[in-house]
Amino acid sequence: QSEANDSAADEQATGESEVVQAEVQAGVEDQDITEGINQARVRPDGTAVIAGLAPGGSTVRLLRDGVVIGEATASSNGEWAVVPDKLLEPGSHLLSIEITTPDGEKRIGSLALVIEQPEQADETPLVALVPFTEEEAVAQVLQAPDQSVEQASAEPEGETVSNADTNIVTVDQPDAVVPLVTIRTLEARHDGFLWVSGRAVGGQSIMLSIDGEIAPTVPVIDEMYSSGMTFYRSDKKMNVSVALDDNGKTVATASVSLMPSTIEKSLDNSSLVIIQKGDALWRIAYQTYGKGIRYVDIYKQNADRITNPDLIYPDQIFILPNRY
Repeated sequence: QSEANDSAADEQATGESEVVQAEVQAGVEDQDITEGINQARVRPDGTAVIAGLAPGGSTVRLLRDGVVIGEATASSNGEWAVVPDKLLEPGSHLLSIEITTPDGEKRIGSLALVIEQPEQADETPLVALVPFTEEEAVAQVLQAPDQSVEQASAEPEGETVSNADTNIVTVDQPDAVVPLVTIRTLEARHDGFLWVSGRAVGGQSIMLSIDGEIAPTVPVIDEMYSSGMTFYRSDKKMNVSVALDDNGKTVATASVSLMPSTIEKSLDNSSLVIIQKGDALWRIAYQTYGKGIRYVDIYKQNADRITNPDLIYPDQIFILPNRY
């Protein structure tokens, strides 16, 4: 029975290989695509097809955590497709490629695949193309679990952020610094203490307040601040605000309202991050954990708030899972 299943899986994977290779060729005709992995299709049963481009005649080896699990030879026009030797079991997988050109030169593909194979047989695996040798490259989701618009929303009802364009003063001089303060991260602890940090420009100190209670002012250092104070857990939303002071005058403010459920989810040594213009999950993961591929962890933790991992928006609030 097992051999029959494997045979059926092989036939299915072969058909998938032809489809994926056609997609690669279409991409070649549409735009200039560099060598490496370009396409991947992974099914809930663990069958997979990985395809891309390499110099014609090159040997392409597919590796999982450094171990070869498949091999192919690039065609004369550079196309290749690999079907892994074994089904991908439930869990996390990191797949990369090694290319050996006809003249014997070996090189590692600059992009790799992160695959989250689900336990449930009816759930679509998460497949992301991520930087492997170049941290500045951009991650791309190739395949994601099915999720309707109703399942994912920007924020839970009642949560609001006022984080940009909140300047109180108007600066007439063209070269003058425009005061600005933002709330970037919040860390709630079980002992009832909340740390708030962010960026501040055009002022000397920050005053934090939670539900009207005010913390002692803290200095702005290198355009950054961090302040904290005790908070009281309740079934009502928490209002957090910061005010930037310049010589005794409030010049900018920022605020955020958090639902109790969001705060509770962050009490396992996780933290909350407020998305700002230019953010990407990959960069946030790299800055937070030192490993960009952990952006998959952020996506999974916030699946109810993210419709498309490649599209996140300013003022969304995400939970950053425990660093460890």
